[in-house]
Amino acid sequence: MATTEGLKVPAGNRSLQIEYTGLSLRAPDKVQFRYRLLPFDKEWVDAGTHRAAMYTNLSPGSYRFQVTASNNDGVWNESGASIAFEILPHFYQTTAFLFLCLSALAGLAWGVHSLRLQSLRRSNHELEQRVAERTSRLEDANREMTELIEKLEVARNQAEDASRVRSEFVANVSHELRTPLNGILGLVGLTLSTSLTDQQEEYLRLTAQSADSLLYVLNDVLDFSKIDAGHLYIDANPFNPKATVTDAVKLLMPHAAEKGLDLRHEIAPGFPEVVLGDAARLRQILLNLIGNAMKFTKQGCVNFGYIVKPDEIEFFVEDSGIGISPEMQEEIFKLRPTKLLIPRSIFRKGMTLLASDHINHMMPSKKKINIR
Repeated sequence: MATTEGLKVPAGNRSLQIEYTGLSLRAPDKVQFRYRLLPFDKEWVDAGTHRAAMYTNLSPGSYRFQVTASNNDGVWNESGASIAFEILPHFYQTTAFLFLCLSALAGLAWGVHSLRLQSLRRSNHELEQRVAERTSRLEDANREMTELIEKLEVARNQAEDASRVRSEFVANVSHELRTPLNGILGLVGLTLSTSLTDQQEEYLRLTAQSADSLLYVLNDVLDFSKIDAGHLYIDANPFNPKATVTDAVKLLMPHAAEKGLDLRHEIAPGFPEVVLGDAARLRQILLNLIGNAMKFTKQGCVNFGYIVKPDEIEFFVEDSGIGISPEMQEEIFKLRPTKLLIPRSIFRKGMTLLASDHINHMMPSKKKINIR
């Protein structure tokens, strides 16, 4: 057999047949063979007198086929014969193809990674643009809000200054008007004590009533101006409330008798001897309440009294006049008199009650005033 080295078997051959023979002049038909294909066969394959070896589905790679023969006496040729050959691989089985595949996979992975990075960069850029836009909008809104707050603060300060100036002006004007008005009342009173005709006396009494009403209004306006301007101060001194109440009632008795009204004064047992507060302001409240009731009561009676409770003294005034409905009472004590849309017949009463309520709530010892 030929023993050419470096035989190349093309790729794609699924079966390989190797033929061999051995020369024997005495008995060629009795020559025995054995072979092996390294590294495919681990042991020798006994072929008998058969002179061909068949292999199928061999993997690409290098092989060596060895064969030995024996004569008719059974003596084996130990050296034998061999041939080396290489089965060439397909292209997809080569190292170059594997490298190309790995390179392609690496390139694909790098491409996917690059696309992902580009997508992330683009998303990050868009997000940065949105954040910058939203931040710019928020800064503009904050700037506008700051400017608005500053404008509102300026407007509020201007309004407070205007209110304070107005209150001070009203208080000053009211105070200046009271002096000549008290002079007019004094002169009218002196004139009434002289000899007058009936018509002159009637005219002077009407003048005195008008001046008295005007003084009443000025006193309330002055109180409101002081409250609004923060200039109304309350003393916190111990005093006898019973004496204060008695003095207020005595001051109003002549006026009640003049109008033909029955002023009833009820005293409950257990009235405290000393309380903490402002006696002058309490007297003012009582004069306002009782005087208001008398002013708007044409005929009948006015009842004034108080009830002592564990932590308060409840004053009450009842009259047979036009009265104030519970709904209107709520509005009076909730709003300022200048903002009330109430009939003129009870406007002065509401104004006086609200002034009294403000003064009452400034007292150190709160006295509940119940109007019925």
